Amino acid sequence: MKLGILLTMLALVSMLLLTGCGGSAEEPVAEAAAVEEGGVTATPSDESSAVLRVLAQTEEQNPYWMLYNERLGFELSYRRENWNNADAAGEGTYGVVSMGKKSNSEFLDIRISPVEADASLDGLKEENSEANRQSLEGYEEQQSYETSVDGVAAICIPFTFRSAEARYQGEQYLFISPDQRLFSVAFIAEAGYWSDYQPEAAEILLNNFRFVEPIPQSTR
Repeated sequence: MKLGILLTMLALVSMLLLTGCGGSAEEPVAEAAAVEEGGVTATPSDESSAVLRVLAQTEEQNPYWMLYNERLGFELSYRRENWNNADAAGEGTYGVVSMGKKSNSEFLDIRISPVEADASLDGLKEENSEANRQSLEGYEEQQSYETSVDGVAAICIPFTFRSAEARYQGEQYLFISPDQRLFSVAFIAEAGYWSDYQPEAAEILLNNFRFVEPIPQSTR
């Protein structure tokens, strides 16, 4: 199993999100859902491609987007004026969703992969930490602590690392869904922006994240 945070993928996503490439990154609902005055509409579910589905409301009704991904089995809400979103499959995992703030270089990265029924969070944490040490320059962990996400036990791992351009700070949450899928949710920001970014990112996960029933995965 390949755990850990992949910096190269995050860098690629940052270029797409912050430059507005790809059309849907800057205005995610333009293609994924139609917004009508006074109501909510969404694209129909497509089980063959299992596309990302976004439910939208007009800003007068609600300042939040609801991001609903039935392929990966979760939903969350976030302030529409602050965030972009992107969806990408990950080889060897159920998938990856990376979101970026519209300013600076701040990320919320969600990775989902299957685990064995007897897998423990402590064991997965050690495997995850080793993967991060190998892939991130100067990776260092602070004291981890226990918490919960949507009613299941979770471990939060504060960490730092560096690149050629900057020093980064982050938190990674590991938790196992009721149907035995490992969720790795990481918040990453340049260290200078961390204190402003962390409370908002943590609220998205701890207050606005919910498991939903995932659609069956193709075996092809």
